[in-house]
Amino acid sequence: MTDLMHRTPPTVRDTAATALVLGLASAAWAGWGLAQPPDGWSLPLIVGSMLGVLVAAVAGIRTWTYRAGASAMHDPAGRRRYVRIVGVEVGLIVLGVLVLEFAGRSDYLAPWTLFVVGAHLLPLGGLFRVAGLRIAGVLLALVAVAAGLSGMLGGPAPSAVSGAGGALVMIVAGAVELGRSWTIAA
Repeated sequence: MTDLMHRTPPTVRDTAATALVLGLASAAWAGWGLAQPPDGWSLPLIVGSMLGVLVAAVAGIRTWTYRAGASAMHDPAGRRRYVRIVGVEVGLIVLGVLVLEFAGRSDYLAPWTLFVVGAHLLPLGGLFRVAGLRIAGVLLALVAVAAGLSGMLGGPAPSAVSGAGGALVMIVAGAVELGRSWTIAA
C-alpha cells in the first residue's frame, strides 16, 4: 500500500461510488455465469444478481447524496490517471478477445476478461484510496485463473466459474465498501 492510502482516508463519495460500480458489475457477472451454469447454479446466480442490484441501488443513493463531496475525480491528474487505467483495461480485454477468438478458444473470454478487470482494480485502489479494491482485484484474478483451470480440467464451464466467483467477490466487496461509506467522516 502506498503512503497516500495510509495518510488520507477514502472519501464518502468515492467509497459509495465504488460500491455502486461493484454492485452493478456483480449483477453483470452473475448474468455471464448463467450462460452455461451447471445444474443447481442458476438460482444462486439469479439471487446474486439481485443482491448486486440491491447493493448498487443503496450505493447509488449514497453516491447521489454526496455527489458534491470530495473525490479523487476532482483532481485533473486523478481523472487522467483513471482514463489511462481504464483505457489499458479495455485495450487488454479487446486484445485478449481477438487472440482467443482467432485461436478458437472463445470459451475462455470470461476468465480473460475477469483477470483484466481484477488487475485494473489494483491501481484504482490506490487512486481512490480504497484498499478493498486491491483485495477484490487479487481475488478476481485468482477466480479467473481457477475458471481457466476448471475449463482445462473438464470442470464447470469457465464462464460459469468466472461469473459465479466474480459476482460473489464483487457483491461482498461492494457491500463492504458501502458499509465503510457510513464510517467515513464527510
